[in-house]
Amino acid sequence: MTYRAILFDADGVVQRPAGVWRAEMAGLIEPGADLDAFIADVVAAEQPCLVGAADFPTELARVLERWASQSGVDAALAIWRDIIVDHEVLDAVGALRRSGTLCCIASNQHAQRAAYMRRQLRYDAAFDWQFYSCDVGHAKPDRIFFERIVTALDLPPADVLFLDDHAVNAQAAAETGIHGVHFEPNAGAQRLVELLDELNLSPDRRRFR
Repeated sequence: MTYRAILFDADGVVQRPAGVWRAEMAGLIEPGADLDAFIADVVAAEQPCLVGAADFPTELARVLERWASQSGVDAALAIWRDIIVDHEVLDAVGALRRSGTLCCIASNQHAQRAAYMRRQLRYDAAFDWQFYSCDVGHAKPDRIFFERIVTALDLPPADVLFLDDHAVNAQAAAETGIHGVHFEPNAGAQRLVELLDELNLSPDRRRFR
């Protein structure tokens, strides 16, 4: 099977948190406060922001106020920008692009983090297309997320491969006709190249530089 486009999830495939996320979140609240409840509050506040229905800094500020946090919104937002890019994975993406395969980000993100990824992480240059849930208006595993992507690409779903570190998202893509593959979280470039080999997709390895 030849795939004309590959969709890459961002977190867990192309990038990972630079720090220990729970520890960073714990630093936003008073010692002894219920960290799990705080994280649940933040996650709930983020959900409408992931589909572009709310502003994350505003919603995050409300959560911090509820928890009497001494941290400002900018300091809290910095946690979402604390990202390590897997440049070996990006090398493989570049080789795929040079071989003629469209390479795209397909990721659940609020607008501020998406903008950071586009510009500061330079994904505008690294990928042919970027599909962020805040722009699409739907978030994985909603099948409409995938349907809108294949419409934008003007490709049959069967011509598209999708890699995600959450099996539920890979399954949702598969239900739309895309070839969804569960990619082990942060498995890195070696696993990516192995997977491409399994699918007969690896371009000339001399290009992986």
